[in-house]
Amino acid sequence: MRSVRSDAQGLAGLNEQTLGEALRVCEEVASRDRSNLYLVSRYLLDRRRYDAFIAMYAVMRVIDDFVDSIADVETLTNARREAHLRELSRWRERILAAHAGTPQGGPLDVALCSALSAFPIPLVVWSDFLDAMAYDLGHVRFVTPESFLRYAEGAAAAPTTIFVFLLTADASGDEQPSVEGASPRYEVRDLGDGFDVAACGRDLGIFAYIAHILRDVSADLRLGRRGRIYIPESDLALSGLSEADFRAIVSAASDDPRWSWLAGLQIRRARRFERSGVEMAGRRMPAMKPDCRFILSLIVRLYQDLLGRIEADPHAVLKGRALQSESHLAGLIAAAAQDSGFAPPAL
Repeated sequence: MRSVRSDAQGLAGLNEQTLGEALRVCEEVASRDRSNLYLVSRYLLDRRRYDAFIAMYAVMRVIDDFVDSIADVETLTNARREAHLRELSRWRERILAAHAGTPQGGPLDVALCSALSAFPIPLVVWSDFLDAMAYDLGHVRFVTPESFLRYAEGAAAAPTTIFVFLLTADASGDEQPSVEGASPRYEVRDLGDGFDVAACGRDLGIFAYIAHILRDVSADLRLGRRGRIYIPESDLALSGLSEADFRAIVSAASDDPRWSWLAGLQIRRARRFERSGVEMAGRRMPAMKPDCRFILSLIVRLYQDLLGRIEADPHAVLKGRALQSESHLAGLIAAAAQDSGFAPPAL
């Protein structure tokens, strides 16, 4: 693929139509799964933040979809697994090129380069994400909570860290770009409040991810030949469950009390990350732009509510019951609006 010169002067010289077309592709990709991150991002008032979000999220979405499209990683030949790992390596190179200002010529590359020039997400965040995707190509189980959390640092914490960075970063100087046509540079500033964007993103991401895992436990078990189980094997053992027991309970949606105990163990773990993540976010909330404060408050509320509903009825996720109705979500939006002092526009 050809490269596009995209340092400050190069970005300034990018045809608006080229970047606009790239962002339209990103919008299409980012909106496919209607994820919570995408849905709340639509409340952003700063178009630069929104464009950066859809560019970065689209890249992560395409990579994640690529890995998820591999039906059964346990039956892959070494040659096929190596081919898939090479594809992830190519993505690593593409992200490095975009970060360096010399993107490859695809629309995602062009949009990512523009986003990273304005919002310099540390490369380690992208590396952690790609490491987790590579892990997925060889594993469908986790032995211990520690191995799961290492994986979650990339699979969930990396996307959330990027999102928190986008919400908490401020444009440097007078918010005017130094090169006509180029974007200003946004940074997460040290305001003396003890805020750590990486710690906040990690803890909120893992908290939300555990809620996702519990919500989707039945669907994950239907993936591939043996399914994916994100709950650590040592936790199954603590619950008095073999993998066969676990599969039988989930498949039959039975009211086995061991599932309630196992779900409670995951929820207690999630709550620890929730507390630390919310406390860290609260340090920066007063200094955030009202729309960004509202969005962060809303996304946290969405997952607090989801986890609370699973905690109240752990078997609901096995029986396929709807956990969050449209009317209930409207109440969460209203509560976040009141807390943040922001009147969200109708979408």
